[in-house]
Amino acid sequence: MTGRVLVNVVDSAEASGRALRFAIDQASGRGLGLHIIHVIDESIVKSRKTELLQAATQRGEQVLAEATATARTAAPTLEVTSSIEQGDPMRVFTELSNDYELLVVGSDWQQHGSPSRRAVEALRIAAASDSPVAVIPDMDLTGRSGIVVGVDGSENSAHALQFAAAEAARTGQPLIAVHAWTLPVVPGAEFIDSASFYDDLSRDAADTLENALEEVRAEYPKLTVQPVCFDGDATLALATEAERGTLVVVGSHGRSGVARLMLGSVSHGLLARLAAPTVIVR
Repeated sequence: MTGRVLVNVVDSAEASGRALRFAIDQASGRGLGLHIIHVIDESIVKSRKTELLQAATQRGEQVLAEATATARTAAPTLEVTSSIEQGDPMRVFTELSNDYELLVVGSDWQQHGSPSRRAVEALRIAAASDSPVAVIPDMDLTGRSGIVVGVDGSENSAHALQFAAAEAARTGQPLIAVHAWTLPVVPGAEFIDSASFYDDLSRDAADTLENALEEVRAEYPKLTVQPVCFDGDATLALATEAERGTLVVVGSHGRSGVARLMLGSVSHGLLARLAAPTVIVR
């Protein structure tokens, strides 16, 4: 890690957009540097049309200049660098991901629209990156509060919990820790005291969540923590809580090879229907 946040700006609108502002806040708030990139699509490069490439490069330089000015105005002491990259955005981000503590990408997903290229690219980048990836929709968060995090007792969710707790403490927001569980299919269930069985599972779920939160409570004693145990689907639980939060954080399974191009069902579900800015932590 080089102690920097990486953000991609596509056009002039993004040079002052929510993804860039999120990246600026993360970099300045966490004492990191900020690197801004603009990616020239590989189709332009492969066209071998010099004038087209020159025009795309000039446009990219303008976009980067506007984004850099935005960053320096918002955070005068922030170390800001920029570069123009060429190729497929997912490949570019994947190759760069090891060198940054956080990657930030914008998404133009709309609740009632069909999936766009940018929304799909954001999902692919989150799946392939080695570093945490923040996917930022163009969404008004006025009136919202809370950092939502998924907790399931795994190592990956522990990393997500640490990220979320640090962000909640930094921003002075409550930490909303969500643990979802469901009743298993049990052969012979008709012979079981269903009420007692449900109560046992409910207590086990609450214990799992509280055990996971012990370290966070000790590290951040002043942090407001809101545990949420949800009887049902984890994606639905997190999406529901995310509608009142400013950020949702989940862990990824961290597979290798071809399997890495697929996120877990929860991560994929949240990115496919963004309810809030979402961070995928490995």
